Amino acid sequence: MSLYRNILSQALKTSWNNKYLWFFGLFASLIGSGGFEIVGQSASSSSETVMQIAQLLDKNFFSMQTLANTKDIFVNQPLNMAILILVYLIVFAIALFVIWLATVSQVAIVKGSAMAIAKEKHSFSSTIEIGTKKFLPVLMLNVMIKLVFVIMLFFVNLPLLIGVFSGQSTGLSFLYILVYVLVVPTLLLFSFIIKYVIAFVVLKNDDLGMAIKRSLQLFKRNWLISIEMSLLQFVISFVVSILAILILSAMYWPVALVASVVMSSVGIFGAISILFIAAVLAIMFLAFVGAFDSTFQIAAWTGLFVELTGRGGESKLQRVFRRK
Repeated sequence: MSLYRNILSQALKTSWNNKYLWFFGLFASLIGSGGFEIVGQSASSSSETVMQIAQLLDKNFFSMQTLANTKDIFVNQPLNMAILILVYLIVFAIALFVIWLATVSQVAIVKGSAMAIAKEKHSFSSTIEIGTKKFLPVLMLNVMIKLVFVIMLFFVNLPLLIGVFSGQSTGLSFLYILVYVLVVPTLLLFSFIIKYVIAFVVLKNDDLGMAIKRSLQLFKRNWLISIEMSLLQFVISFVVSILAILILSAMYWPVALVASVVMSSVGIFGAISILFIAAVLAIMFLAFVGAFDSTFQIAAWTGLFVELTGRGGESKLQRVFRRK
């Protein structure tokens, strides 16, 4: 059995037989599991952020008048401002909890997948305990990679931002494309290395410095395998997403028909109830698909790490050219 077929089938088996990992997968998906997925999310959010900043600057949001208005609200409407601050603090606390849960979930899937591969006993409580212990170093790694992505993608989008204000978009658009083509492969390499760093921290109990050093060495030896694996996972995720969309699309007309029948016999509130239930079920279905896909992706990367640090491996391209 080939390297990738073995790893992917093992990841599928691990994901399906250990359904408690789906809970972790739901939150780990907030971080991103595949190299291309992480870069795509970061690039998209970076472009949106640049455009939002441009809009705020265009509306003079960062001005002395805005500061003066905020001061007036503090003086004249202290109760409203106190409520607003309380709401912001609650949102901030929820955000911190989600970050903690997403990071712990990422570690839990890595550890649970490795234990499943080794046929060791594991459970929800044991994996979340490991996740809590490794929370801080893995959080630092995730923050590190996000900062690198944000900084590099900011410079990628800088020509776009300059073009918005200068009105000279032709030459700057070409520069944007050129820089984008150069930066995105670098970001992909970072995402691959970070996955190995997390695996070394979680599975080998390395400190951050040693984990980074060993990850660079592992990637240097297996860079082609890492790229091939990421491409395979990207294709699988894309196919899964298309299938999910097709399933939901196929259910649209039956639901619309039932809602129409209910509206004619019961009334509009009955039809709204049917549509509401259908929307909730659709959201639950998408959450399930996302959780399973995230679990599968991380389990596959963990399986690859275990294989490369154990018996090693050979890329598909190397095998093809060796036969020739």
